[in-house]
Amino acid sequence: MRRWLLMACGLALSCASSTSGTGSGGAPSGGPVAETELGLAKGNVTDTPEPPRVTYRTSDPGEEPSVPRPFAFAPPSIPHGLEQVTPITRTDHPCRDCHALAEQLPGDPKPLSDSHYTDYRADPPKRGTELSSARYDCLTCHIRQSDAELLVESRF
Repeated sequence: MRRWLLMACGLALSCASSTSGTGSGGAPSGGPVAETELGLAKGNVTDTPEPPRVTYRTSDPGEEPSVPRPFAFAPPSIPHGLEQVTPITRTDHPCRDCHALAEQLPGDPKPLSDSHYTDYRADPPKRGTELSSARYDCLTCHIRQSDAELLVESRF
C-alpha cells in the first residue's frame, strides 16, 4: 500500500511540474505555438511552397562526365539526357544496347556491373550471361543528374 502511495505522489508531482510554466529544456509553455515555429520549414503550415526549379541534363551520352556518387555503393546517376532512351521496355532497351558490353575499351560507356546479371531470387544467387529480368528498368535505381541544391546535408 505504501508503494502505491509513493507512486501516486511521484506521478502527481511530475504532472504538476510539467504544467508549471516551463516545458522540457526550460522553454516557456502554456500558450499556443505560432505556426511559424512548427516543423522544420519555419513557415505557415497552411502554405504550399513552390519547390525550386531544377534543370536536368539534356546532353547526348558521352558528352559530359559523371558526377561522384553521393555515398559508397550508391548506383551511379545518369550523366546524359533521357529523351532519346526512354521509355525503356523489354523489347526496346537503349541502355542495355550501350552499357551491356562484353569488355570495356577506353572511351566506352561504363559497363553494367555483375549485379545486373545476377538473379538474387535464386538460392543461392546465380550469375547469368543475360541481363536479369529484375534489373531491366534502369530508372528504378539510377536517377538523372540535375542542378538541384541539397536540401539536407548527407551524412552517408
